Amino acid sequence: MFNELWEILITGIKKVLKSRLFVVSILFIAMFGALVFRLFKLQIVNGEDYQENYVQKTLKTVSISGTRGDIYDRNGNLLAYNELAYAVTVGDSGYYKNGYQRNKMLLKLIPILEKHGETLITSLSIAIDGNGNFQYTTGSEEERLRFLRDVYGLKSVEELDDEDGKYPSSISARELFDKLKERYGIGVNEDKTTYEIEDALALKVLNVRYSMTLTAFRRYDAVTVAKDIKLETVADIKEHSDELKDVNVEEQTIRVYNDSYAFSHILGYTGQADSEELEELQSQDESYELGDVVGKSGIESAMELELSGEKGSRTMYLDSEGRILETTKVVEAETGNDIYLTIDRDLQVGIYALIEQNLAGILIQRLNSDPNYEVADDADGSKVQIPVKNAYFQFINNNILSMSRFASEDASELEKSIYSRFSSRLSTVLPEISGQLSSEGAPSFDKCARDMQDYQDYIFDYMKDEGFFVEGSFSTDDDIYMGWVNETISFHDFLYHAVEENWINLQKIQSESKYTSTDDTFQTLIDTLISSMANDSGFQKLIYKYLIKDNSITGRELCLCLFEQGVLPYDEAAIASLQSGDETNAFEFLKQKIYNLELTPAQLALDPCSASCVITDVNTGELLALVTYPGYDINRFSGSIDVEYYRSLYNDLSQPFLNRATQVETAPGSIFKVLTSVIGLEEGVVNKDTLIYDTGVFERQGLHLRCWDTSGHGDLNVVGAIAQSCNYYFSEIGWLISEDNGEYDGEQGIATIRQYASMFGLGEKSGVEIAESSPHITDQNPIPSCIGQGTHTYAGIHLSRYVTALASSGNLYQYSLISKVQKNDGEVIREYTPQIENHIELRQSTWDTIHEGMQEVVGPNGTFASNFKDSQVLKEVTFAAKSGTAEQTKGRANHATFIAYAPATNPEMALSVAIPNGYGSSYSGALSEQILSYYYGYISLDTILSENHAIDAETKHVSD
Repeated sequence: MFNELWEILITGIKKVLKSRLFVVSILFIAMFGALVFRLFKLQIVNGEDYQENYVQKTLKTVSISGTRGDIYDRNGNLLAYNELAYAVTVGDSGYYKNGYQRNKMLLKLIPILEKHGETLITSLSIAIDGNGNFQYTTGSEEERLRFLRDVYGLKSVEELDDEDGKYPSSISARELFDKLKERYGIGVNEDKTTYEIEDALALKVLNVRYSMTLTAFRRYDAVTVAKDIKLETVADIKEHSDELKDVNVEEQTIRVYNDSYAFSHILGYTGQADSEELEELQSQDESYELGDVVGKSGIESAMELELSGEKGSRTMYLDSEGRILETTKVVEAETGNDIYLTIDRDLQVGIYALIEQNLAGILIQRLNSDPNYEVADDADGSKVQIPVKNAYFQFINNNILSMSRFASEDASELEKSIYSRFSSRLSTVLPEISGQLSSEGAPSFDKCARDMQDYQDYIFDYMKDEGFFVEGSFSTDDDIYMGWVNETISFHDFLYHAVEENWINLQKIQSESKYTSTDDTFQTLIDTLISSMANDSGFQKLIYKYLIKDNSITGRELCLCLFEQGVLPYDEAAIASLQSGDETNAFEFLKQKIYNLELTPAQLALDPCSASCVITDVNTGELLALVTYPGYDINRFSGSIDVEYYRSLYNDLSQPFLNRATQVETAPGSIFKVLTSVIGLEEGVVNKDTLIYDTGVFERQGLHLRCWDTSGHGDLNVVGAIAQSCNYYFSEIGWLISEDNGEYDGEQGIATIRQYASMFGLGEKSGVEIAESSPHITDQNPIPSCIGQGTHTYAGIHLSRYVTALASSGNLYQYSLISKVQKNDGEVIREYTPQIENHIELRQSTWDTIHEGMQEVVGPNGTFASNFKDSQVLKEVTFAAKSGTAEQTKGRANHATFIAYAPATNPEMALSVAIPNGYGSSYSGALSEQILSYYYGYISLDTILSENHAIDAETKHVSD
């Protein structure tokens, strides 16, 4: 039996060995064994090494920004520094699996921040105005296009308006909001159902989601959503930490600015770099990267590379989701260098206050209480006054009072009454406008009532601004268009013609049919415009303007609303006086509030609401003060922009973003006559003793240039002409330098003027590190140009170089605001010394003559003799000066300028003052005298700041 079993086994084995399945089985067994061996080696034998190699593939080194350097004035007063504060950040750890969950978390976080009055940092250039309308907050069309480029995720602006229409540049702020709201699923539940959410809250959620998108490829970087938060906010967030995953409170530094209003245009502010700024900075320093906080304007921007310091680094291991596993190495960043300015802090702050006080004094003096007073279109710009109703209208026009508050549910009875009158008028005006636009028999523009003209003008400007007209449509060869320009046809005829000529961008109007007749398109356009006006804040302001003008809304009521809306603190006595009084009470109330600077010139934005002053050290060329009014609070732009505040500044009619000292150019007026004297003396057409008889009116070349003394000054030499600011004398010099062999050659005269003006630096920028416009020397009409008219336009800083060159007898300095750059340990790295760009070579007799003439301006026989006769500083510190008044537009206040240097015999300082729409040089001269008194210690800074009220404006009239 055993043998049989053995035989069977042997036979079976032979069969298996001969089978193909045996070969395959052996192969599979070998492969399985190899796999098991390989896995054992990978996981057991070499597992630790392979794990280490895997982690090294996700090793990441990120940079750490250094602490920004400080900024000081010339005397070591701290102007800009860093302060430790708490910030709220939102990261992405992967905890929230979808957008709905993240939105739900943000809808819990944002109310906590709002409850404590925190400001949400915004990155979207979209805001909601007081009427609930969406608008872009970009400062220019170029900025808006760059913003859209980033939202669409494009590489360049040129990719906008593609053929498929996926990236339209004409998209409205509302349409973009809706598009982004859909992109981020705001208002949509996890099960795809929807929920209600207010636009304002949705926009705040959008801002956070959009910011997180910008750093989505760097999940280890959290997004900062609120800075400098209160301790109560910190506690509240920590209490709700279970509901606010990925929300952290971190310590960060914020940029703090002292005397921010006075220094706003010099210091500038910081913020996250945009793509253009980043590209420029990376060309100078490769360490800059997306998300870096950099200087956006002013010295913060100009000295960015010095202030930013050296970056450090942090090396860490990241998992496949981008989460931090371990930090292995930290290299500390180096603090940036400190910047010392040439500016004197006390001088800057004191002059800023003096400007505001003087402007308030001018407004009080120029306010006219007569409710029927109106400024004539051809009124003398030195004599016009401010209708009190214009001042009341500015409460609404410049957003001192909120129109939306009038319409709110919690409005007071007075506010509701005002809104009722507004609504009634609007419901009447819109059909009237619609009727005129739709009627073929509508009157021509010049035959319309003044209010209807204003409404039509506004609609036309609205259409241009909102892109209703196809670009390049208008032609001066078109009779209908020129009829509209010349006000001889109706708005109806112009708009109908625009539709016929395909000048209208049909994308801006809604039509039920793709194919419509001209009449249908025209009526759709009218309906669209009327509908737009009903909700347009600018048009609504026009309605209020005429309600105030016809006494349907009184100044007394609007003054009471200042208390209702919290613009002014509660004052029982003042409120009672207004309630029981008449319009006379309201007028006196308004003057008192301006006098106390409770309503500032900047808020009212009347003429004048701005001014500038530049002071230099004559011997060194250093800028001691560079003041522009109004300024703004740059602390609210520190690291991130407060969008609401930015929007209020952007819409402010006083234009606080403009640096009046370096960017706003006006005609110089009579201060140019000193240079005309130089031209006449150096060209030999007059000498110091040359007498020219002033008849009162210069009449050559078809000109009729009156001297301010219309009876004429009689015989004057050049010194007397400067002292008396004689138009006739300097017009004659304009004629003489244009004369060639008895023939008038205007081009020769202009060339001569431009030659000498260039010598005094009036043809180029000053070199100052901050934003500056280019000056323009006149290029036509040499005779008017010689008295400061023509096409001259200069900013205060250009006039400063001019007067400094006069005071120093020829030193033309290249300006700088920087004194030195210093390490934080005190080591001076670099010192800046103003460079003499050019020394103006004139005969000594010429310098002596013009210096004598300028000193005589404030002397016993000069134009300012009576104005300065009681000046204490003039009695003890002699100075030389020249005033200027320049007419810009009939019916609007003239510009006022003034230049001076002191002491007259051995100058150490020079100043230039400009008051756009400041009526006349008596005002700029009075301000200059007060600045000189402050400079020489006759007024203290404490006195200026403690007695903070309007300064009685100089009433003596000076014509020049």
